[in-house]
Amino acid sequence: MSKYLDWNGLQNYDSKLKAYFPNGYSNGNILNNTDWNNLTTPGVYLSNSANSYSHTPFTDDTPATGVKGTLVVIKPFPTTDSHINLTQILFSNDPAAIIYRSLSATDGWLGWKYIDSRFNGVIGDASYAGTTIDANTLTDPGVYRIAEKSGVTYNNTPMKDSTYVKWGILTVEKAVYNENVIIQTWIQGGPTYSRCWRRICINAQHTDKPWSPWFKYLNENDIDLSLYATLASPALTGTPTAPTADSNTNNTQIATTAFVKTALSSYAKKSSPALTGTPTAPTAAAGTNTTQIATTAFVQEAIGSITGISYEVVQTRPETGAAGTIYLVPNSGSGLNIYDEYIWVSSLSKFEKIGSTETDLSGYWKTSGTAANSLIAITNGEIDGLFTS
Repeated sequence: MSKYLDWNGLQNYDSKLKAYFPNGYSNGNILNNTDWNNLTTPGVYLSNSANSYSHTPFTDDTPATGVKGTLVVIKPFPTTDSHINLTQILFSNDPAAIIYRSLSATDGWLGWKYIDSRFNGVIGDASYAGTTIDANTLTDPGVYRIAEKSGVTYNNTPMKDSTYVKWGILTVEKAVYNENVIIQTWIQGGPTYSRCWRRICINAQHTDKPWSPWFKYLNENDIDLSLYATLASPALTGTPTAPTADSNTNNTQIATTAFVKTALSSYAKKSSPALTGTPTAPTAAAGTNTTQIATTAFVQEAIGSITGISYEVVQTRPETGAAGTIYLVPNSGSGLNIYDEYIWVSSLSKFEKIGSTETDLSGYWKTSGTAANSLIAITNGEIDGLFTS
């Protein structure tokens, strides 16, 4: 074993073999007429035999074709040499081999070396022709190279068609948190669903537990970001929800509709408000004749000079009048509606028409005594008496 690589180190860094495809798992990650001396970005690359490469394990300085496999670039890699900056590991299909080399800060790229048998060789090469390989039985820890050979059938792989397997690598390891848990990681060229993992517990107490399903590793190319909102100024759609803050919360937390309804429950609507308690409003100036609210103070001032109500039939409305007197001016009506009613408003020095003799006067008041609160309602009998006497 070279001092630049050891099996324990590869186990510790196996996560770098599982999911990182620098260019995304697509044609962009398949090497094309590449000088391997320039492959210094860590990740997993696919080598296609149809392309030409230089500085491969099989030809050093002249371009060559026929290098087919998976190339893993790891940085940094555990080593006893502090000058080592990078390691390339090739899981080759043709020719069948697992080979590595390291990049030294002082000496450049070192020579390619074969990795020892603890990588457990090749699965599915020509020696397996006519046999079926069941992935469920692969529980011995190690790194295996998956070969694409005719006459070899695979079962329980991540592929939808269990007989279709392209070249790649399979890592089998014991879980760090429990040595009775075996984890398989399948990295493979070809089908889209090719970077995945699963696990099984081999403890005697769990012999009835099957392998878990295969789970796909995801990267940015597997996620449709258009389905997600950005953290900055998100443009949400549909019916977004959020936790409802406590009442009286006053900060930057999102206000839900429930929070707003609770906050507004103590306020009246502008349209037809149903006020409760003792509502107040500004008191209008004396003589105001608009739709402004009339407070009790406004009403008391308006009627304060009235000490009683009388009536007087006149042929025409006089220029002035007396407070508390209703002036009845004949009109062209009939029945009870034969007079227009006017009352003199002293504060305005003018008459206000209050209706006709058919107007309901039951809401009018009269004085009873001299006290400030001595106004009492006029009875219907008294009103009738005004016009029949």
